[in-house]
Amino acid sequence: MEFKGKISEIVEYLEENFSAKILNFTEVSKPYNPYYVGDIEKTKRHGKGLGQYYAFKEFYEDNLNDYSCIPSSIYIGEWQHNKREGVGMLIENEIMEGNINDSWEILPCTSYIGQWKNDEFHGQGAKNWLGPEDDYNFFEKKLIDWVNTIYELDLFASQDGEWKNGKEHGKGRDTEYWDGKEKDTPGKAIHWENPGIWENGKLKEETDDFEMRPSIGFSFTF
Repeated sequence: MEFKGKISEIVEYLEENFSAKILNFTEVSKPYNPYYVGDIEKTKRHGKGLGQYYAFKEFYEDNLNDYSCIPSSIYIGEWQHNKREGVGMLIENEIMEGNINDSWEILPCTSYIGQWKNDEFHGQGAKNWLGPEDDYNFFEKKLIDWVNTIYELDLFASQDGEWKNGKEHGKGRDTEYWDGKEKDTPGKAIHWENPGIWENGKLKEETDDFEMRPSIGFSFTF
């Protein structure tokens, strides 16, 4: 099964069985508290689940009176014994400067969609650097709509291929895209790409092309 379809199945399962959603800071009791909803086995996260993590320490310390608790990363996917393992989607966010309560300047920064092992990228997958979306509202969408919004965001760059222990390892490709507003091209037009063989996150050999494996099922450049 291709990864995008697998993620959609997991999302539907979480919505139907747990009414899962992305929580905003008014619904989380204390800063830094992780949030999880999904399958549990012997008190451990095991099966399908949604995890939110809160790690904007400096922001919290400067805004304690606001009780702000914005998730720094969100994972939707499969778990094994409290670790992310199987197929999953990770979104990492950033808080932009400004009054967070008025402007909601919280933007998805990077995404990874693919295979995991022992809490790290491992197997086939793609990491994308995401462009901002003016109409992106972080908390008011259904979970499936929120995931689809992530797919629709323009990309600045991507790394897709094989991963091992959180690093590019094996056949892969790094790609950078033109900014459509600056170059009068679609937002995903390729500026340059670098296919090759990678080892522990470093390019060891350049190649002429790069073919996605059937298990991935979509090009990650959407």
